[in-house]
Parts: sequence; structure tokens; C-alpha cells
Amino acid sequence: GGCQREGVKLQHSHVSAAARAVRGSGRGREYPRPMEGSLSQTRQVTPGGHDLRREVVAHHQRERILTATVGLVAEVGYRALTVAAILKRAAISKLKFYELYDSKEDAFLAALDSGLAEVGERVEEATKAAGEVFATRVDAAIAALLAFCAERPALTRAAVLEGPSLGPAAGDRHERALAAFAPIFAGAREAAGRGSLPEGLE
Repeated sequence: GGCQREGVKLQHSHVSAAARAVRGSGRGREYPRPMEGSLSQTRQVTPGGHDLRREVVAHHQRERILTATVGLVAEVGYRALTVAAILKRAAISKLKFYELYDSKEDAFLAALDSGLAEVGERVEEATKAAGEVFATRVDAAIAALLAFCAERPALTRAAVLEGPSLGPAAGDRHERALAAFAPIFAGAREAAGRGSLPEGLE
């Protein structure tokens, strides 16, 4: 009996020593950095990188909420949208949702802002790449817009058909959406003849 207890104590001390060695060996180790924005970032972080981990987790939680919100608005409409439905589709707890957004309206507005920023970047990149010929710039901008709409049908439907349901809460988003096309009007007067276009069109 005594020998058996001594053996258990010895085995336990060896395991504890091995565990301490493993924990100690991680200090200062440089881990491979996962792909930027990948879900693996929520699991592969450097020791002590708790702030980074929380930031990455929050980013993916926001993405899931916005994706769920857009999909549901496109399917059932904004008025029928509920926070409960967003939580279920996004697999997010009620607590986490309200840490990030105040309401379903807040989440929908955030989704619209994200989409507006993305389409604006697409249009701007396309017009820059098209060169200085006005007609070519217009063609490139329209093609970029249509390509975005084809890639993101749920967002397009939600923004175009359900966005007006927000009423005054939508703020200046309509004007900002139009402003995304401002770059294509650069050189419009020269192309059509100076003075033949309304003042302030650009």
C-alpha cells in the first residue's frame, strides 16, 4: 500500500513537472501568424494576445450579425425583422448582440453602411483603372455597380427595396450612395461641351 502511494506521488510529480515545462516553453515563442481575418485567429493567438483575440472575435461576430440581418431583411422585409431572428441565424447570444448594436435598426444601418462603403470603393477603383476618357469611365463604373449587385443580391434587395423603410433614420445615406458615382463625372463638361451640363453636376 505504501509503495503504491509513493508510486502515485512520484507519477503525479513527474506529470506536474512536465506540465510546468510545457507552459514555460511557450514563453516568448513566435507562433505562425494566421491569415488576416480568418476564423483561425480566434484560436491561434500569441501568448498574452488577449486584446487581439477579443478584437478578432468581435469582428467575426459583427460580420455574422450583419450577414444575418441582410439575409433576413431580403427574405421577410425590414418591418418583419426581429432581433430574435437575427440571433438565431447568426448564432449569437442576446448579450453579445446588444454589446455591438443597440437594435435591429442599428444593425441594418451598419449593414447598409458597410455595403455602401464597399460599392463606393469598387466604383472608384473601376473609374481610376478606366483612364481619362469620360465614356469609358462611365462604362466601367456601371459595370462595377452591376457586378457588385450580382455578387450581393441579398444586400442589393435589402438596400434598394427595404432601405426606404427606415425613413428619417436612414439619414444622408441616399446622398452618400449617389456620391459614390461622383468620380465618373470628372471631365463630363469637357466631354459634352462646357456649359451644356447643369451647374454643380460634378
